[in-house]
Amino acid sequence: RYAVEQGASVINLSLGLACPSRIIEDEIESAMAAGANVVAAAGNSGSDEAFYPASDSLALSVTALDSADVRAEFATIHATVDVAAPGMGLISSFHDGQYALGAGTSFSAPLIAGQCALIRQIDPSRGPMAVAGSVRSGVIDIYGIEQNLPFVDKLGTGRMDGVTTLANLISA
Repeated sequence: RYAVEQGASVINLSLGLACPSRIIEDEIESAMAAGANVVAAAGNSGSDEAFYPASDSLALSVTALDSADVRAEFATIHATVDVAAPGMGLISSFHDGQYALGAGTSFSAPLIAGQCALIRQIDPSRGPMAVAGSVRSGVIDIYGIEQNLPFVDKLGTGRMDGVTTLANLISA
């Protein structure tokens, strides 16, 4: 709610619950009604069980891949996942003012949130559904990779790709 009140157009939720929350569901609906995209981490259980709020139909659900574009061993997979992003060996700020390597879908989701922000910067007229569509279509195929074949339709539409996203926006 605070993010919406401050005018955020993209909200990242690197958090999760085993079951839906009516309060979070209401806030996601409010964010979308206010024109904001909500991006959520799919979870790190390594299972095929929906994780909330990533499983909310209004949120862009993001799972993690390794550096070879193969499903990260820990990554939650599910039919509700929208897109995959790198999720291992990512450098991030650390509590002591230093940097550290991290892994998890909570590291993947902010990459997609950033992609949403860039899409909105390039085309401010796009609403949340159009931005989400651009994210889902601006991908590289990962299902041609043998290790991903058991997970067809559970890793989203593919791995995010900025060049493909930009090309799609320019040709639209």
